[in-house]
Amino acid sequence: MKPRATVLLRDTVNWGQGIPGLTGYEICIVLTRGYVALISQEDVQELSGYSWNAHVSFQQVRAIRHAPLDGRKRQMVYMHRWLMKPTAGQQVDHRDQHKFFGFKLVDNRRQNLRNVTQSQNQHNRRPQVGCTSRYKGVSWHTRDEKWAAGIRVNRRLIHLGYFTSETEAAKQYNQAHELHFPGISEGMNQIDLAAPDQTAPVTQVPSEQPDTQ
Repeated sequence: MKPRATVLLRDTVNWGQGIPGLTGYEICIVLTRGYVALISQEDVQELSGYSWNAHVSFQQVRAIRHAPLDGRKRQMVYMHRWLMKPTAGQQVDHRDQHKFFGFKLVDNRRQNLRNVTQSQNQHNRRPQVGCTSRYKGVSWHTRDEKWAAGIRVNRRLIHLGYFTSETEAAKQYNQAHELHFPGISEGMNQIDLAAPDQTAPVTQVPSEQPDTQ
């Protein structure tokens, strides 16, 4: 008899110190290593029939299980891909950029998952390690002492210009993002107009790797 997953109805308001963005009871599947996966009501019956593990890398956790392949080998099955069933060439993107990682959660609810191209997936992520700017698509150009804006579309880098204002460079990136990736608003810079504008590079910005499955 195959093992079955443990399904919980967890109070996310009083869980630890409270989890931002979760305001009530959520359905969870217990993973290994102390992690849990949030799931939608419609998927409880299908997912609870298997035992799921936590696969942790690059400040992301994915729910996985192992399934027989050719009667001898085993293949790794990702919960988010199993739910979304992407076609060839598609990837499954987590809209929230794995923001619950610090709470040992992965959000595999239907509303947080979507099938996208690799290029679209690359744009729903935070700034990479070593960036000189707090914004995506913006970097400090040492020679001209200005902020450079650029966006990558289908592996081709499009230069968007140089700016004395880091915020203006981020706005230019957002405009290009809307043009080339309509409907992927989560990949845009969240610009705080009340914050002071940067006139020189900041220290390195921590990041998360994008989904690649």
